[in-house]
Amino acid sequence: TFEPIQDSIEITPIDNITLNPNFTDTINHADFNSFTKNIFSSPIIDLSSLDTQPTPITTATPVHPYEKKKAGIGGNVLVEFLIDPNGRVVDAHIVHSSDPAFNQPTLKAIRKWTFTPGLKNGKAVWTRVRIPFEFSVNN
Repeated sequence: TFEPIQDSIEITPIDNITLNPNFTDTINHADFNSFTKNIFSSPIIDLSSLDTQPTPITTATPVHPYEKKKAGIGGNVLVEFLIDPNGRVVDAHIVHSSDPAFNQPTLKAIRKWTFTPGLKNGKAVWTRVRIPFEFSVNN
């Protein structure tokens, strides 16, 4: 399910791209053809270089794995992805995770997000972003 955007969501620029070599599900296969056609013909713009930053339109909250929540185990995940010029999430992958059990729920949720795309010189562009998620046992 989609939820209205919350004011607490923060999109931050990244200084250094570090990929998790142990994570294999990096591209949503339905977007693969679109991704490969467009990614090499269009530059990926840093958030700091945009005239208008992407803004979440719809979000989905990751589901806290039942066994982890029952055991009182929380955690955090940092997910990185591209926002295409249509505002869709592409190439979502985990940068850091306190527990692998949180990875799939985070990826499943982030792939449901949509954005207003970032703009550079009035044109929608590809943008790379990172968003942290926290799994709290207090919810």
